[in-house]
Amino acid sequence: MSDLPPNVYRVAQRAFDAIPGGPWVYWIPDGLRRLFETLPKLGDVAQPRQGLATADNFRFLRYWWEMGRGRIGFGCRDRAEALATGKRWFPIIKGSRTLDWAGTEYEVVNWQNDGEELRTFQGAVIRNPDFYFRNGLTLTRVGPSGFSTRINSGGCLLDSSNTASFPQNFDIAVILLGVLNSGFVQTILRAINPTINFQVGDLVNLPVPRVDRTDMAKDVNQIIRFTLFQVSSDETTFDFIAPPRWDTGLADLAAAEARLAALEAQIDDEVYRLYAISDADRAAIEAELAGGAPAAAEDEDAPPTEENEEPAAEPPMTRQELAVRWISYAVGVVLGRFSPGARGALGSAVYRREDFAVGSLPAPDEDEFDQLVGPLELRLRGR
Repeated sequence: MSDLPPNVYRVAQRAFDAIPGGPWVYWIPDGLRRLFETLPKLGDVAQPRQGLATADNFRFLRYWWEMGRGRIGFGCRDRAEALATGKRWFPIIKGSRTLDWAGTEYEVVNWQNDGEELRTFQGAVIRNPDFYFRNGLTLTRVGPSGFSTRINSGGCLLDSSNTASFPQNFDIAVILLGVLNSGFVQTILRAINPTINFQVGDLVNLPVPRVDRTDMAKDVNQIIRFTLFQVSSDETTFDFIAPPRWDTGLADLAAAEARLAALEAQIDDEVYRLYAISDADRAAIEAELAGGAPAAAEDEDAPPTEENEEPAAEPPMTRQELAVRWISYAVGVVLGRFSPGARGALGSAVYRREDFAVGSLPAPDEDEFDQLVGPLELRLRGR
């Protein structure tokens, strides 16, 4: 409404009812508000589900390196398979210290005999056990940096600090991953719940577009592989291979982050198209993402000042941090924790294309693999 002063909005009270719970989000455009009335909800496409609460994490949870890989039941596809292993400890998806898009977990839970001890422990809650160990999506509900989603390749239990969602097949899961990690969905979730803690009810009511009308999967697959490469350089994860290379590691990390940013921008563009958001509505939404309700437009030709100048980007890792990783790796080799050169062993320093296959996402082709790990790894593989 052009007759209104800047930062003044006129909204009919009944319009607030379009969003479940009727939050007073006065700033969103009518086009966004209509999405809640016309599109299916995430609960209709892939019902979000919560996992277990132990009531005593000190008793039931451990870091995986406290137990050792041989005592952990990796790769189980369902509860029956986990029971048949006879093992006590199994990976669990938690909400802390995780990456967007993909990431291996580093905590394990006592699930011996199908959770026998947990089931009898006062205060523990076992939710949706039939969905444990399945692949799908993990929706991180708590965090000051906002909502995020990552692919779940299966073999893990679910924790109450996250919500899990299980689309009907892996291809749909990959595309939904791109939609849910877009900046636009961040805006929708702020409209549903302006706090930092997104509840299951908020996620159930999230409108989702027709994901069968996009070719976004290729970009999402590339992001998953770049993220898995980052994970493989962290020695606290299940799938650690080696620290970033000493000679080119910092440049490689910076290039990977730039590539990720470009892919995420492409996905944002495609998600706006899927939701049929107009250019004017997108401008208003992105102004909100930049910090609050849309303000008056600034002069694009104005020279940068201390107030509007972009801060310099922080490097992904310093040379000192990289040195610490290599020292820690060397100590791990001396103590026998890591086995450089041994295929499939922890800290092998040998990358394989299969390391970047997740669920039904195939291993990258040779060109993609070379882009991820560089020519040095090709020599290590004997090529």
